[in-house]
Amino acid sequence: MGNLTTWGLAGTGLIILALAAACWWQGHTIKGLRADLTAAEVDVAVLKAAGKTKDAAIAALHAEVAARDAAIAKRDEQVARISTRRRSEQTSLKEATRNDPETRPWALEPVPAAVRRVLRQADGGDGAGGGAPDAAAGAAPRDGAAPLDR
Repeated sequence: MGNLTTWGLAGTGLIILALAAACWWQGHTIKGLRADLTAAEVDVAVLKAAGKTKDAAIAALHAEVAARDAAIAKRDEQVARISTRRRSEQTSLKEATRNDPETRPWALEPVPAAVRRVLRQADGGDGAGGGAPDAAAGAAPRDGAAPLDR
């Protein structure tokens, strides 16, 4: 029985040693997993903060786009009003030069070059609208001056 007891004690010791090694390994594994979990939680917090920052930036961009669109719409309305007024004034001037006996001789008089320059400068110098009516109509100058468009 002595031999059996020795083998029993040795076996029990090995089992205890194996259990102790398993407990140590599990504890080490659990510590590693907790460290991984902590790192993952930090990453999640960083990503959530980045997501909030991104959402705020997108909201700011949407606000800027809305403000820009409102400004463009306002500008387009102003341009439309100005264009309508300009066409109306051009029509009135043409009718006056055709139909008004007092205005017709005045409209046939040449516009001095200095006046044309001032009108072109006030118009922006592109000849695309407003300003000197002779420049917009493309009338040829006569003696250094151009008549008004009829």
